[in-house]
Amino acid sequence: GFSHINIRFTVFGFILFLIFLPLQCIGEEVVFRGFIGQTVGGWIKLPVAALIIQAILFTILHGYNSIGQISIFVTGLILGLVTWKTKGIEAACAYHTVNNWFSFVLSGTGIAMISSEQTVFDVVSTIVIDLVFLALVFVLDNKKGLFTE
Repeated sequence: GFSHINIRFTVFGFILFLIFLPLQCIGEEVVFRGFIGQTVGGWIKLPVAALIIQAILFTILHGYNSIGQISIFVTGLILGLVTWKTKGIEAACAYHTVNNWFSFVLSGTGIAMISSEQTVFDVVSTIVIDLVFLALVFVLDNKKGLFTE
């Protein structure tokens, strides 16, 4: 995996970033939460197993250090729960895109550096943000019925 990436935006690079970053995030959501989650979910009648399997495969794809893999696994679980709760991958796609967008903007502007070497603080802050998003999805559904049929 990579250790540290220091990105500085050029105009052309920023335009490419705006185009391709959402495609990459949507692609991951289609594969992991859509295809794998639904396929495995269709094979076995234990939804939690499908949730865990897609999160494990999502984690394997990301080359982070051991503690960073905890963060990726939890993010995969939360995106899986959001997909289940909303009955679609749209909210997970949006969150994944915004999350990666912030990481790249912070790096591209020199505020932070993207690193596969995560610290305990990095992991805790990521998990807290992920949990806030999950709670928001559940609150919106409970208060407004956004995801009920």
